[in-house]
Amino acid sequence: MKKFDKNKKLDEYYVAYRHLLNEKQQDIYELYYFEDYSINEIAEVREVSKNAVYNMLKRIEEDLIKFEKQLNLIKKNNDILKLVKDDEILLEKINIILKGSYE
Repeated sequence: MKKFDKNKKLDEYYVAYRHLLNEKQQDIYELYYFEDYSINEIAEVREVSKNAVYNMLKRIEEDLIKFEKQLNLIKKNNDILKLVKDDEILLEKINIILKGSYE
């Protein structure tokens, strides 16, 4: 998976599951992915080792993927959005047919 695609998926998972992470994990994730801090910068700012930051980021990624595998919130949301879109298309077709019947 390309890095951009992976980051996009992780961001999607983060939005859905961030409340399942503790505050420290949220902080590290947001610094790295949203604020574009490097692992070295995070380690310096939070006064922890680079290895600790790296391990935490890996663990967060694993947890976010695990949460989606177990809970499927994003898949379910996408399925619902597809059904709504399909219903809207169907309603539009019905409206076209009904308009034709009355003209």
